[in-house]
Amino acid sequence: MQHQVPGTANRFAAQPFLHTGITCEACHGDAASHVSSGGRGAIINPVKLDPARRDSICEQCHLESESRFEHPKRSILDFRPGDLVTDYFSYFVHEGAPMAGKGAVSQVEALMVSACKRASGDRLTCITCHNPHLRPTAEQRAEYYRSKCLQCHSQPEFVRTHHIEDHSCIACHMPRSTADIPHQQVTDHRILRVPSEADSAQTGIHLVPWLVPSMSDRDLGLAYGVFAEKSSFARSEALRLLRSAREKGQADPIALTEFGYLLKREGNLDAASSAFQEALRGDPINVRATIYLGQIYRGTGKVKEALELWKGAFELDPHSVGPLLADAQCQLGDRKRAITTLERVLRFDPDSNELRMRVSDLSTGAMSCGR
Repeated sequence: MQHQVPGTANRFAAQPFLHTGITCEACHGDAASHVSSGGRGAIINPVKLDPARRDSICEQCHLESESRFEHPKRSILDFRPGDLVTDYFSYFVHEGAPMAGKGAVSQVEALMVSACKRASGDRLTCITCHNPHLRPTAEQRAEYYRSKCLQCHSQPEFVRTHHIEDHSCIACHMPRSTADIPHQQVTDHRILRVPSEADSAQTGIHLVPWLVPSMSDRDLGLAYGVFAEKSSFARSEALRLLRSAREKGQADPIALTEFGYLLKREGNLDAASSAFQEALRGDPINVRATIYLGQIYRGTGKVKEALELWKGAFELDPHSVGPLLADAQCQLGDRKRAITTLERVLRFDPDSNELRMRVSDLSTGAMSCGR
């Protein structure tokens, strides 16, 4: 995969995806020397890695969590087999959600709270049951997965007598749900002894870190920020934690932008402007901070200042910034340039009837620029 052009939303220096699916290198690392040596050069064997690095290979795709954030100056696109996903991401879940089966819980989260995992520890991992190189047919599934269960549940009497009329362990202990969300569990990976008696306790908005015992105020504040629109508790926690992160020097431009957004939402425009300006000093091409700061400027009558901010950001993210820039241009009397701006945005979103109507209304004079 080619890296995105810095400061842009969807631009790449070269063809971004050279393959249409998961390749060998996703699990085995750089294969150049292996291929050039005719298969004699070493590649990574996940089984030989320590448990955390072994599991990270699956988790890079299959651990969704409730919210997750890249670490400052790190990108999951740089992850390579043998790395730890926790060196790239901080993961958070609702306290109790994996056990209670609430929400869109990933296979990784569910498996971690299963009795099987807790009893087996590091011996049980994704590839204990799933062979990445083999997918059993519908006819093979029951016996294939039963054989995996019997690796641990191997007492002779149990093997001989337990549901000999139906060999499908997963039909009873990993029932399928109706969900079909990528990377979320369809079969219940909690592997419950009696699924119908599963804990149905309600889970709150309290977030806990996943895979590591604790998180920085920066990361936890960003995690609560995801739910700020839904919960006053989450909003207050996000503000408290991000303010603390700023005071501790942990606040990078991403955290400062979220902090500014929450302050703006609370109506504290001076403090929000200060946070956005600090974010832009650390990352001058931070489009989100530029959008929000420009909105404050425009809302307080500083339309020219907003326009100057958005002009620079428009080149980085035409789709997000273009409509705002066009409004400012129109408000300052430059209707022709506003139309040109919107027409360029249409190149990125040609199916937008709303954009087409705005261009038409501006062209015919049906839309006023004085708003």
